Amino acid sequence: MIKREMKLEPYNNKWLEHYQEIKEELIRIYNGIELECHHFGSTSILGMPSKPIIDVLVFVNDINMVDTYNQTRV
Repeated sequence: MIKREMKLEPYNNKWLEHYQEIKEELIRIYNGIELECHHFGSTSILGMPSKPIIDVLVFVNDINMVDTYNQTRV
């Protein structure tokens, strides 16, 4: 079995800023598609040491709109 080292970092206020940047970029990229974005996971919890990975959950009203957009980008 491979042992994996998990390194936690102290809470960083920049994690929230980075989430906001990701959210703004998604809104810019999917212009015209209604998105609801949520920051979740350990980096979203104020003061909690975490792996420095920003988890973002995105909801859309119509996944077909996203599929159509993605096909035109290929």
